[in-house]
Amino acid sequence: MEELNQEILEPREEYQQEVEAGINIIRQKVDLEKAKKKLIARKKVYSILLLAGIIGFIGLMFFVYLLTPASNVRSVKIINNNYLSDEYIQELTGISTKSEYVLLFPGLKAYKASRSPLINNVKITRGPSKTVVIDVDENPIMGYRFKDRMELVLGDGSIIKFDQKYVKGITILPLFMNVKDEKVSQVATQMNRLDFDTVSRIAEVRDFSMSYDSDMVKFVMDDGYEVYTTLDGIPLLVNYLDIITTTTSPNRCVYLDYDHNNAIVRNCREIEKIAEKTPEEEAQQNESERQENEQTEQQEAPAEGE
Repeated sequence: MEELNQEILEPREEYQQEVEAGINIIRQKVDLEKAKKKLIARKKVYSILLLAGIIGFIGLMFFVYLLTPASNVRSVKIINNNYLSDEYIQELTGISTKSEYVLLFPGLKAYKASRSPLINNVKITRGPSKTVVIDVDENPIMGYRFKDRMELVLGDGSIIKFDQKYVKGITILPLFMNVKDEKVSQVATQMNRLDFDTVSRIAEVRDFSMSYDSDMVKFVMDDGYEVYTTLDGIPLLVNYLDIITTTTSPNRCVYLDYDHNNAIVRNCREIEKIAEKTPEEEAQQNESERQENEQTEQQEAPAEGE
């Protein structure tokens, strides 16, 4: 009985070896699993380092590329700017042949430029061979004037301080002379309905009035003609070239009749005389002319009876 109990309490040597062998197998598997995990972790680290190295190399090459002239915009083309200078538009957009083509950000630069009072809208597009096209929608410059300082009159009726860098040339702009402040805006907004070619033919814009309409305007053209019209009649000036090329009159003054959509070439002195008369003087002249006509009719009546 004692021997049996001893065998139960003390495992046989073969059984102990099997247990130890099992434990070793388990330990080997655990160690192998740990080794695999370490290997995978190392591979991930190597992959990350390799990827970071590639990205860093590409970034370095891109940075070096940006420092070379090869990355710059090759040419800038500005279109539809009749009044504004190319230099001013490039200054507004910040785009020149020194700008990086890949870092252009056209939308942001267009928004920045459109905040100028001289511009309604700007569209910037990339063209082939690293060219950039800037399409400008101007707030047209209708002319300039002197009042304490030189000012520009814009198509929307606003007035801003003059700066030489804004315009292509001052000679293409009409000069507003003696036009009342409250009328400048009205004249400008009506002139804005004219095309660039017509506006560029105007040398001076002057205040003018007649007895029946004090809100008239006189345009002195660059070819010596003078045009008189009401504010509503200003858009009729778009036909100016057709008027002066088809008329056979030697007179150099044109009256634009808005009510009848007509243009009348008249003697300049006659128009000025009408303007010089007060309403009372004009009424007196009309009365005198009426009386003279009546006397003439009375004098001619007996002659007809005979």
